[in-house]
Amino acid sequence: MKRPLTSLFAGTAGLLLGWAAARQVATNATTEQTSTATPQAASAPLPAPLSNSGSKSQPPHDFARLRRLMRDWLFLPEEAQHSIERMSADELRGLLTAPWPDGIGNDNMVRSATREAAARELFRRDAEGSFQWAEGLGAEGHTILLKLVKIAAIEDPRFAKPWVDKLRAKQEDDLWAASMARTAVEGAISRGADAVLEVEEIFGKDIPGFAAYLDEFDPHFDFGKLVEKSQQRDFRLEVLKVWASVDPEAALQRAAEQLATKGIEAQQLPGIVYSGVATTSGEAGAAEWLVGKLDELPQDLRWRIVGTLSGTEMPSEARVEALMKVLPTQEDRIQFIAGYYSPFTPGGPMLEALKLLGSQEVQVEALVTTAGRYRLLMEINPEQGKQAADRFEETMDALAIPEEKRTQIRGAYTPAPK
Repeated sequence: MKRPLTSLFAGTAGLLLGWAAARQVATNATTEQTSTATPQAASAPLPAPLSNSGSKSQPPHDFARLRRLMRDWLFLPEEAQHSIERMSADELRGLLTAPWPDGIGNDNMVRSATREAAARELFRRDAEGSFQWAEGLGAEGHTILLKLVKIAAIEDPRFAKPWVDKLRAKQEDDLWAASMARTAVEGAISRGADAVLEVEEIFGKDIPGFAAYLDEFDPHFDFGKLVEKSQQRDFRLEVLKVWASVDPEAALQRAAEQLATKGIEAQQLPGIVYSGVATTSGEAGAAEWLVGKLDELPQDLRWRIVGTLSGTEMPSEARVEALMKVLPTQEDRIQFIAGYYSPFTPGGPMLEALKLLGSQEVQVEALVTTAGRYRLLMEINPEQGKQAADRFEETMDALAIPEEKRTQIRGAYTPAPK
């Protein structure tokens, strides 16, 4: 005999509410004890924590397992999760389709987590059957179907892909399809570089460029393999950035190798590495780290790296200040400025970098080096060339460069007469 649906909700919701109440009581008790404890009691040694493991050996720490637990439980206490796992298929479907009873667990987070867990359990037991059931519900099952697709993208991307294509054809929603591809990548990260490369193969052009976060990766993840073999440029750059935050030496070595062999195609890589180091060491720490590496590099490679130390973005004021303080030679500082000075953007961090050079003679030298990079533009595109020339004049005004020295700068960007 089937249990009434309300009792199923009551059982699961009761676990959830009881768990929440117990946490609150524990919190209140702790607060009260803290406020009334004597100094002697506060300094007394705490009892050792009790173990509930009995004689069973606990599985070793595993980053992928931890990520699965965090993803699957979705704020559900373990008892509630186990309750859902013991339900029959009909009971799980009831959790997904029946109205949430009044008065028990109406919190949106609890309701969403419970239904997510029910859908995941259905999928694990019978992937194809769960999709066919949700599709058979028609419009009522659309939300459930979307939930199942997301779960499948994480757990079994090859199974998920035909359903993603089918729903995209109905919804004409490429953004949603791209979000499922990203979800598949996020699920694959916990399984390793090969799993991520498999997702790229499955989803192809749907894989978007997106920010990857340090806590998504096992510290032992094979970053080098993904940086080398990923076909998605933007994602490859984000992975390199995370790698640099974990192992800056290896990431910089790979970036330098590619810069030496691939040239302009890889010119942004050192800046990506630098940004990765800055995420964990700060701008000042990243600048100090970089300086320790420059003398190990050939001169031409050194200056190319110094000129690309912010990757694809204009360096922030904090980055400019940190680098200008520690770059060891005047030529390093000039190459950094020349790499990022834009004659189409007046003012900004690079004007401040020029001011930090101190000597007006060095400022002129830096502007001559920079201006020379725009001679071809002045020649082939007079309209943009005029705009660039005007910006150089504004920069010279801001630095109070005297007229006799401005001729050197103008001469650097002026095309030779034909």
